[in-house]
Amino acid sequence: MVQSHTNRYVTIAVVGLVALANAVPAFSQARTDRRDWMRPGTPTTDDPQRIPVRPAPKGPKGVTVLMGGRVFASIRAEAYPATIVLENNKIKAILEPGKTDWPSDARVLDVTGKTVMPGLIDNHVHLTYPNRDTPVDQHSSEGSGVLRGMLNLRYYIERA
Repeated sequence: MVQSHTNRYVTIAVVGLVALANAVPAFSQARTDRRDWMRPGTPTTDDPQRIPVRPAPKGPKGVTVLMGGRVFASIRAEAYPATIVLENNKIKAILEPGKTDWPSDARVLDVTGKTVMPGLIDNHVHLTYPNRDTPVDQHSSEGSGVLRGMLNLRYYIERA
């Protein structure tokens, strides 16, 4: 009798999986080309998923100098006096105090008494959390979470 109940459950499971397998391709096919869901002209990656390319980071253009403050860059145990030279959104140089190795048209900001910690943004993040595109049945799946985390890490690395 136990055997017949087991066979019945296996049969039900197989029928359910076959039905799901027949439904999933149509659902995933409709979502594969994301260009149908985006504004016309949105740049995408060349892979089959057509993931939208994130826009360039916004920020001040040109050279900005943060002078007179301390820098904590985790290369020393304590913060140390330094001048930071930024070009657009990237650190171009960290100079010793008193050096003026930047263009004459740079915007100089006095940060005396302040500590600058470059690169420490968004220290707490959940890479595997579902987003609005995640199907409900994949919210608690560990495998799906790992794949979401890998994709989100790709975004983070590409933005660096």
